[in-house]
Amino acid sequence: MKAVLVVLCLISIVCADQFGFTLQYRGVCTFGASTNCDMRAATQTIQTNISPDGTVSENIDTVLGALSQGFITIDNTGNFNGNTTFGIHTTHANHSLTFSGFTTPSVSEADAGLQCFAGAGLITSGVGSWAGASGAISFSGCLDPTIGYTTAILVSRVFVPTPAPPMNQ
Repeated sequence: MKAVLVVLCLISIVCADQFGFTLQYRGVCTFGASTNCDMRAATQTIQTNISPDGTVSENIDTVLGALSQGFITIDNTGNFNGNTTFGIHTTHANHSLTFSGFTTPSVSEADAGLQCFAGAGLITSGVGSWAGASGAISFSGCLDPTIGYTTAILVSRVFVPTPAPPMNQ
């Protein structure tokens, strides 16, 4: 199955529009037999600055506008399935990406009290403006158990099929 998805991604490079996006999502993850996360991201600009002395800083500015809602379920073996929607409040459910993959073991930061995680996988389908999408997706984030809130950065490289030109009659 993985090999088929990789081949489809490679083929899509030839006949698809390629682009990427990065969004910071915030929300809640619940834990049990599986981990279920429900997070949201607003329209945003993410800027990473590298100074001459080697320090790195990040600035994320959000603005009012369209949104993305992400759902991820991670099973007890580290496999995940998820989807993200894009648009305004009344239309975002009509435009979505579905993806799956594997997570790394989580890492706890004792001093900060954070539980951090990461994962990577493939985009398996799309709906609406994402119809026929394929590509790669990754995320990393941390849960702050003191407030029960999760912040994660999602990064993707997406291929969306280019519509066929109209036929001459």
